[in-house]
Amino acid sequence: MKTVRVIAGVVCIVLGLSLSALLAMVGLGNGTGAPAAISLMPGVAVGLTVLAAGVWMVYTGLKKT
Repeated sequence: MKTVRVIAGVVCIVLGLSLSALLAMVGLGNGTGAPAAISLMPGVAVGLTVLAAGVWMVYTGLKKT
């Protein structure tokens, strides 16, 4: 069960980072500044939440009991 948790955590980390990077590239390519950054905040928040969940899963999966 710990192996599944670690694998799921790594997948969440990769998805969170890729989503945040993708949204950052879209926002930077837009060139409109603050309004574009504000409109991307919900997507970035979801990406960071997935990233945090992945870190938590990896940490608890690797923790020695």
